[in-house]
Amino acid sequence: MDDEPAIRANFEDSDVNLLICEIPALAFLGLINAGANASISSGDVNFGRGLDAITYPYTIILYLPSNITLEGQNRYLWNDTSPISGSFSSSLQPTPPYTTDRIETRIDIEFVKMDLNIPSVFTGKTELIATVKLREEDKLFILRRSDELWLSPKINLSFLNADAFRLCVDKQVFSEGMITAFLSQKTAVFQQRLSEVFPGLDVKGTIDNPQYRASLSWDGDISTMDDARSVLVPIEAIEAFMIGFNASLWPAELSLRPQQLTLRGIENQTVTYRITFPRGIDLNASETLGRPFILGTTNDGRYYVEMTFNGSNATLPAVLTCVLHASPVYILMLFLPCILVFLLLVVLIVIIYLIRKKRGGLRRGNRKLFEPEDTEPVDYSDQEYYVPPPPSTKKKK
Repeated sequence: MDDEPAIRANFEDSDVNLLICEIPALAFLGLINAGANASISSGDVNFGRGLDAITYPYTIILYLPSNITLEGQNRYLWNDTSPISGSFSSSLQPTPPYTTDRIETRIDIEFVKMDLNIPSVFTGKTELIATVKLREEDKLFILRRSDELWLSPKINLSFLNADAFRLCVDKQVFSEGMITAFLSQKTAVFQQRLSEVFPGLDVKGTIDNPQYRASLSWDGDISTMDDARSVLVPIEAIEAFMIGFNASLWPAELSLRPQQLTLRGIENQTVTYRITFPRGIDLNASETLGRPFILGTTNDGRYYVEMTFNGSNATLPAVLTCVLHASPVYILMLFLPCILVFLLLVVLIVIIYLIRKKRGGLRRGNRKLFEPEDTEPVDYSDQEYYVPPPPSTKKKK
């Protein structure tokens, strides 16, 4: 009776919750492929309950994906006397490493409609109520990781490509609170930018969550972590403000107050503005420094002006002046509600006049305006007393 051979037992668990640097192992290895560098020690590896409390000698083998190594080893061994430690590397990391953002921003400013401000007419003003739909779409290909998107200090990753961002959201590396803070910061920048385009307008934006969530879908393959398909962050708002105008009856002409829009670029980003006006509004545009812009029409006949900033001309804002003129048809449609209301009032007055006249005349106080005068002589011969005739309704001259 001796201690040879030893009793052997094999235990398998396909659902080990392995954490490396406080995040799931799959997410950690995906970030390594996306360009992260990490040096770990035994305290950075957590197998969950049970394995950390082993008190007898052990040997652990960590099989890594074929393109990832720890201290140059794809099959890393450690035991109770030689703990795990070293630096991870991947042959799939982007070359050259990311050194700047790659974000494409598109800002659409659509004048949905312009209605006559009827109360302003009675106060001596001539104004239109312009309703504008504001929408910004940020296409995130490569994103500088901000303070809101926290990672363990052991993970050195300054830039996230689109798939790395999706991975961190999918595996909850970034908590809901982090994502909310990140999107709130994006919304605040949108509000500030559009409030500068329209001075005095307090823009309130909201995230288009369905489109944002749809852009987070991916195949889950951590071996292809790239920036080929962007993450989309769309923000939108609907606002209204007053535009003054001058009008003449003949010739029928309506000139709107020129709109001066201050447009700004963003450093290291491509930013495109498009301002679209309602159909029936003619547009002439100019820019203070003579920078190029595009003047065109949409498929449904609306004029638009488009201006693009690249990273090099982002610091100096552009003041775009839009001179607007309304077509005769647009003027007619603009004042049509007022014309219809006026005609309706005239018809109602005529109907009331005819109805009351048919019933015996209109009254002023207790008298009828059209009551016939009683001028016939009255015979009082059969009366026992004299009753004087009523006074004439005609005033004596």
